[in-house]
Amino acid sequence: MINPGSLDEQITIRKPVQVQDAYGAPQTTWSEVLTAWADFRELGGSEVTRAGMPVAQMAGLVVIRHTPITLDTTMRVYRPLTSTLWSIDAISALPGRKVGYELRVTNVDRAGATVGDAA
Repeated sequence: MINPGSLDEQITIRKPVQVQDAYGAPQTTWSEVLTAWADFRELGGSEVTRAGMPVAQMAGLVVIRHTPITLDTTMRVYRPLTSTLWSIDAISALPGRKVGYELRVTNVDRAGATVGDAA
């Protein structure tokens, strides 16, 4: 059961959409598919090396109510409160019938790569 009072932060879930640029080359853009109230918890971070430079990598846990939209790990979570973007690593249905979802997320840099991925 989800405590409605814990869903205190609005998030947006985006999915990748393939389009063509002016020269006909494929390009990925992001389309908003869902805006929802969530319980967003940062679980902590670690320091990883990317392109020879240390960068912080944060993990998080997002709980949302059930939605008829099919969620998958190609989608991203945008968190307006902190203007951060998070990749969805895992999706778990909460116990019970159509209660909600728990999303395991990792922060993403502005270029779209998961922080800590090899460049």
